[in-house]
Amino acid sequence: MKPWKGLLRLVTYKPALYVADAGLSILGWLLFLIPAYVSQNFFNRLSSDTSNTSILWGLITFFLFGHIIRILVFLLNRYVDVTFTQLVAALLRKNMLVQYFKRPAGNSLNTLRGEAINRFRDDVENTSMFLGFTTFLDVLGAFFFATTALIIMFTTDVALTICVFIPLVIVIIITQISRKKIQAYQTLSRGKTGKVNGFIGEIFSVVQAVQVAGAEGSVSGEFKRLNKQRMDIAVKENLFGTILNSTYSNIVNLGTGVILLLAALRIDKTGFSAGDFAMFTYYLTWVTQMMLRFGNVVASYQRVGVSIRRINEGNDDPKDVFAHASLFQDQQEEKPQESNTIKPLEVLELSALTYYYPNSTNGVRDVSLRIQQGSLTVITGKVGSGKTTLLKTILGSLKMDSGDIYWNHQKVESPDTFFIPPRTAYVSQNPVIFNESVRGNILLGEVDLEQHLQDTLRTAQLEADMQLFDEQDDFSAGVKGARLSGGQRQRVSIARADIRHCEILFLDSISSALDHETESLLWSDLLKKKGTHTLIVVSHQSYLMEKADLVVVMEQGAVAEVGTFEELQNNKVIMEMLLLESGSEGQQAKKEDIQGEELHAK
Repeated sequence: MKPWKGLLRLVTYKPALYVADAGLSILGWLLFLIPAYVSQNFFNRLSSDTSNTSILWGLITFFLFGHIIRILVFLLNRYVDVTFTQLVAALLRKNMLVQYFKRPAGNSLNTLRGEAINRFRDDVENTSMFLGFTTFLDVLGAFFFATTALIIMFTTDVALTICVFIPLVIVIIITQISRKKIQAYQTLSRGKTGKVNGFIGEIFSVVQAVQVAGAEGSVSGEFKRLNKQRMDIAVKENLFGTILNSTYSNIVNLGTGVILLLAALRIDKTGFSAGDFAMFTYYLTWVTQMMLRFGNVVASYQRVGVSIRRINEGNDDPKDVFAHASLFQDQQEEKPQESNTIKPLEVLELSALTYYYPNSTNGVRDVSLRIQQGSLTVITGKVGSGKTTLLKTILGSLKMDSGDIYWNHQKVESPDTFFIPPRTAYVSQNPVIFNESVRGNILLGEVDLEQHLQDTLRTAQLEADMQLFDEQDDFSAGVKGARLSGGQRQRVSIARADIRHCEILFLDSISSALDHETESLLWSDLLKKKGTHTLIVVSHQSYLMEKADLVVVMEQGAVAEVGTFEELQNNKVIMEMLLLESGSEGQQAKKEDIQGEELHAK
């Protein structure tokens, strides 16, 4: 999208407000004509030897009145301008957030978190502020003022006024030459800042891991390196901008000096009076400043082009980010009702499901399965065989390259929007925990689910933990659940999925951080849901396979074997692999338990 198209869509979001903003900006600039008029007539009256002082006092009164009006217009202009720029900034941020959530979860945010923050904060602010009082509207108002002033100057002295345009031509030429350099520095600066912000976020989320590894020095060194890169590009960008501004200023000031010298030489020789000189001097200062503002706004437009490109990055249709929408939602608005065309699950079918990671041959290929309602399906296989990838592809977190998914023989067109509560819930092997209370992490704002909380806590084996948490009024899980153990994070994630009573539960290696007793109790309660709920589980545990209606063995991204556990026992190669992986999982769980104990000890 061309930058001007995006800016135009923002202007038309609140056209009346923007017209008012522009009108006030122009009016504020046009009021600068009053001092010039007063100066011209004041000095002409002084030099005419008139004894009528009432005209002089009238001019002074007119000057003061114009100054007061200009202050009031300025204050009103600022109020309108801030309202408009903040509204369009909020619109951009809302639309960006909507677009992120519309993408498949696997690639909803394919940049560093710090980079995303930069886009939401700096790039949006850069774009919205460009339209406002301090940038574009400032030049627009200055243009109207300068045009009027030039007309008056032309009527006073044509030849002298033509000389005013020479600095403007030079400024335009320099701006065009430096355009690509401005864009390059802006792009590099935003990228380096995003990396620093992202690294800061990562440091705070893995403090314990850094301490355990004794890597404080290395982390600090990497942080210094990233900051050095950001500093270098920031210095270059600021230096280049300063050189440009200095160049503009010197050109304008030198041009102004030459023009004023020529004007002084013309007094009383061509009917050029002292009042004309005072008026010409006043106008010339502002007209030449308009040239300087013009150069700066063109440079700002190049930076806005970079910001708009970054805002739109990853969107299929860039216009969506600039689409007009309501900023506020009525809290009493009812949730949309689920479509009655989709019946409760009877059978879930996968047909030749295929997904490959970008620029890679890894993924899943030609997976075809038939899963009955109320069944337990265990997906197993070696590490890296595609188990988690298969779940994410079914759920639409990863957008399939080919294949089809059918719900009761009806094709699912958009898995990422279809497989959500109350149809499905997903518990990943790396739970996402927010810096919120445990209760808040489970409910996620759904107050209607509060009545089911106790049953869910019982199923997730969190009742005893909640008693401890509730004793601390200010208790929160911490950033990424840093104040919870690995097992607690997994059980909070399980509770979050269970409380929504979905038809299918996707559970991905959910018990790796649990002790044997808690794991047994957890699975005992979860397996009670079999029959009323469909369970699709990634696991190597043999006791789960024995209870499964279907065991799917993955190997190198494809289905190597499908059947019941009894049927798979006849395949010695498969059984040896399963037993080996089951043992590895147990060792990994013990290793994580030991690490957890060491962290708590510290």
